[in-house]
Amino acid sequence: MGEKMAPRLGQPLLVEYRAGGSGAVAATTVSKGPKDGYMIFFGAGSTLGYQKLLNKDLVYDPVKDFTPIAMVGSVPVVIFTNPATGFNSIQDLLAAAKAKPGQISYGTVGPLTLPHLGAELLQHYAGISMLHVPYGGNSGRYWTDLIGGLQLVLTGASGGMELAKDGKVKMLAVASRERSKLLPNVPALGEVFPGLDVPAWFAFSVAAGTPAPIVQRLEEATLGALRDPSTRQAFAQIGIDIDPIMGSRESEAKIRADNEMWEKVFKAAALVK
Repeated sequence: MGEKMAPRLGQPLLVEYRAGGSGAVAATTVSKGPKDGYMIFFGAGSTLGYQKLLNKDLVYDPVKDFTPIAMVGSVPVVIFTNPATGFNSIQDLLAAAKAKPGQISYGTVGPLTLPHLGAELLQHYAGISMLHVPYGGNSGRYWTDLIGGLQLVLTGASGGMELAKDGKVKMLAVASRERSKLLPNVPALGEVFPGLDVPAWFAFSVAAGTPAPIVQRLEEATLGALRDPSTRQAFAQIGIDIDPIMGSRESEAKIRADNEMWEKVFKAAALVK
């Protein structure tokens, strides 16, 4: 995005990593920083949304402390399986999970990450129980374990696309209401459980209170970069869907709607105590 936005802004975009708190450190830095448009937050649906529901100690408010610039894209969360399991459909998985409660194992990058929450939603909707195997920072290992014996992995599509092409793993379903345009042949969980959705998007935001002309300038540069055909092609190759393209107002409405959805879901599934 930086390469495509720089010519439109007349200066380069410098990427500064602020690790910690699953993105909370970076989010806090931007939300409490200057309101001049020179500090942009590249955040996910977790840091700009449901983290506040899970962590009451966050010092920033995902909605009140940010002004969205635009959505940058989304990554389909996919249920990958070992072909040796014999799971050829989500119905096969559900039948096995009901027959063997707590014995079907699934790996994720860690607790309360989006893939983990997606699995919790599936269990809530389907009335099943599965065994969570969190891998922390060593996410590469779950691919080795999936090929060797782990039954499922929930993660972004990009992580396992090449393995799926080689037939080493199988894409069982996408955790969304509808099928992904990038993976039209992979069924969506929403086809079995209407309403089930795990929105895995990324967005650019600035601190709330940033002057409207500055937000508009950044919005125009972002949307221009997204509409560049080469951007779409490059993103598709790594499993990132940029449609629908959303500007500031559309992004704000999307963020609010998703946060309201998560709050209802968390309470219904007893994920928030």
